[in-house]
Amino acid sequence: MSLDQLISTMEARGAAEVDEILQDARDQALAMSRAALEAMHRRRENLVHEQERAWTREANAAVADARRTAAAQVLEARAAALERVWRRARDVLSHPDIAQRLRGVAPNHVQEALPYLDGKDVVVRCGASLADAVHAALQRDGRTIAIEIDESQGVGVMIAAADGSVVIDNTLPGRLARLRPRLATEITSRLAALASGDGAGHAGLE
Repeated sequence: MSLDQLISTMEARGAAEVDEILQDARDQALAMSRAALEAMHRRRENLVHEQERAWTREANAAVADARRTAAAQVLEARAAALERVWRRARDVLSHPDIAQRLRGVAPNHVQEALPYLDGKDVVVRCGASLADAVHAALQRDGRTIAIEIDESQGVGVMIAAADGSVVIDNTLPGRLARLRPRLATEITSRLAALASGDGAGHAGLE
């Protein structure tokens, strides 16, 4: 092979190798571009999913907060309603006519308490309007019973051992206070029925 032919052959092979290298470089560049695009898409999808999860967490937190706020408002409204009921009850129990109506049952309230005093001498505190009715009923008991007039304690009778070891509050406010937990449960139940549109609950509160 002549020198010219050798040079031509080498040039042809060199050109082919250059074309092959360039094609390989283009293929690699294309592959890298596709990989970069895929990575970008995955990153974008991850960001979208992360944002969606963040929005979901925020929404759940907002719903939970709204529920807590609503529950607190319901409890506050029920507490206010119960307080109105107690205030009305206290007003009713402090009416002057109540003492006169209580004359017939005040002695029974004393008798209910006596078994808890274990034979001790007794002091009964009550308003002046109840004193004679209580005294007449207690004369039959046989133990020493003193009656003290106290207009500050509320309508009804306060029964105590003379030595102060036992005190039983049978005034109407005291009896109402003992009934308050049970009445609160019942009133709350009726308020719930009223809120749900149950006519029976509404009738029960009127």
